Amino acid sequence: MFLMFSAFSSTITTFPLSLPIVTREHFNRWYKLRSFYLANQLADFPIQILAVTIYTYIVYFMTGQILEVKRFILWSMVCVVVSLVAQLIGVIVGIALSLQNSVVFGALFIMPFVIFSEFFVHLNDAPFFLQWLFHSSFLKYGFECAMTSLYDSIDQK
Repeated sequence: MFLMFSAFSSTITTFPLSLPIVTREHFNRWYKLRSFYLANQLADFPIQILAVTIYTYIVYFMTGQILEVKRFILWSMVCVVVSLVAQLIGVIVGIALSLQNSVVFGALFIMPFVIFSEFFVHLNDAPFFLQWLFHSSFLKYGFECAMTSLYDSIDQK
């Protein structure tokens, strides 16, 4: 959850600051929005992967997990994907709202994913009309994959 909130928060605070410049340069036809977005993501991608990998390396060994390379790589990959999805949601919120509003209301956009991730309420305990929301939470699948990579048997003998 820390990785999700840190990726989301960093994006909603930095992306809206570049929107006036991008808007001016796009309407001057200096480049397309697709080019800006691709360049922005390619610039953020190595930093995001490096930060998440350092975090997962420290957390993996501090929590005394099983020392298998496959488990560590799978867990690190799941953490990277969850942080990249959270970063994408941060970009969407940063585009939709101003900087002040995205900082204030940004958590409201990410909290449904947290609430319906089965971290607090399990799918079987939820009312029938809310169960579809559990299936739309990327964090639910991130938790499941992370726990499976750490505690499930990887080597099938």
